Amino acid sequence: MKCSFKAIILGLLLPAASGAQLTDTIIQGVKIIFSYSPENFPGDWRNDRIDAQGQQIATEEIQRSKQITAKALNKYSITLLEYNLKTVYFLKSMQFFGVGYGGTNSPDALYMTNNGIALGYTNRYLEQTFHHEFSSILF
Repeated sequence: MKCSFKAIILGLLLPAASGAQLTDTIIQGVKIIFSYSPENFPGDWRNDRIDAQGQQIATEEIQRSKQITAKALNKYSITLLEYNLKTVYFLKSMQFFGVGYGGTNSPDALYMTNNGIALGYTNRYLEQTFHHEFSSILF
């Protein structure tokens, strides 16, 4: 029992102490990715024609993005998510064909941008974008 209690306490304290709240996570069985890499995009999006580009989300936007994503994901059953959504990627910005996008999707992943409330990325906007993009996967 002591070991379990220590593990729980360490699990709660270490993220705050180490900055781990800024790392990728899993919510409702869905991976939430905040670390940007060009490889986050499907290979055929990284060709010369589509030219997928992205930027790392600001550290100060990660916790809010997690909270909004948790709220959105909790509106769906685990079974629905398990069969239809594997990953949500958050970026500061993304472009395809040289044009900026606020959100898009692949067959089992969402790609969303969050560049702060001051630039219009409100909680409501982000949750609406999530549901809009996820509905495209379900359709």
